[in-house]
Amino acid sequence: MYQLRTYILKDRESLDFYRNVVYPRHFVSFAKFGMAIHGLWTAANPLDLTLYVLFSFPEQDDPDMVMAEYVKSEDFQADIVGWDTSNILDYTDTFMTPSTASPLR
Repeated sequence: MYQLRTYILKDRESLDFYRNVVYPRHFVSFAKFGMAIHGLWTAANPLDLTLYVLFSFPEQDDPDMVMAEYVKSEDFQADIVGWDTSNILDYTDTFMTPSTASPLR
């Protein structure tokens, strides 16, 4: 199961800190919960404060349950040290299933 999460950040400093400091910490902690990060993207327009993150869960896992466990964990708390969650103005989640022709399956 793939999930595309799109974040809208309040300013460029928040976007840069979130993508360059916080999310790289998640690479290790996500793996402990069976999740994998496949990519982090920003828009080409420097005025666009959106971060796009593609990650996945094992097929047998319930993503809501995994995320609930993860956000309660010490790993998550360590990942967000120095981060003010109010810097995220909004986020959306899109769950996706790869087509048979997709290289990500």
